[in-house]
Amino acid sequence: MFGLPAQLRGTLYDEPFTPTFRAMFPYFARRRDSGGLLNPERHSGKQQIGDWEINLSYLLGLDWQIPLEFQKVRARERSLEELRKAAKAGAFGEILATVADLRPQVTLAETKAQRLRGQLANFQVLVVARGLKPNGKNACAISPPLRRNSSGGNNIALAPLSFSKYLRAG
Repeated sequence: MFGLPAQLRGTLYDEPFTPTFRAMFPYFARRRDSGGLLNPERHSGKQQIGDWEINLSYLLGLDWQIPLEFQKVRARERSLEELRKAAKAGAFGEILATVADLRPQVTLAETKAQRLRGQLANFQVLVVARGLKPNGKNACAISPPLRRNSSGGNNIALAPLSFSKYLRAG
């Protein structure tokens, strides 16, 4: 009836505030006791503006999706207003801090970030650490330092040193 789809799931009508048979039928069978005859656009005295805008737009063959979007905005505004009231009443307690509480924390975090950026910019690898090579799953071994031959030539020999006992297993 009213040209509504039999199955709402997966259609435009499968969301809140859309036209339904139950919402549109009272325009054709109004109740006097509930204020249905006082206003031509309302079938009940307590009917919300979005309800009658959407349903009458549908019944008159107008684009009912425009008032539907307005109703969604009104619903969002209502929930935001409720959140504001709850925040003022202190319902959120320690969850939401005030701007005055957050400013010092932001300043401290910015200072720490600046200090870390400076440390990172000045970071240098020590000569001993340049010889680190992966050795196994979580350990590193230092390749032995290079030294010149006793004859003073250009031949370089490896010194038999092990630094693995000084390294922590990561």
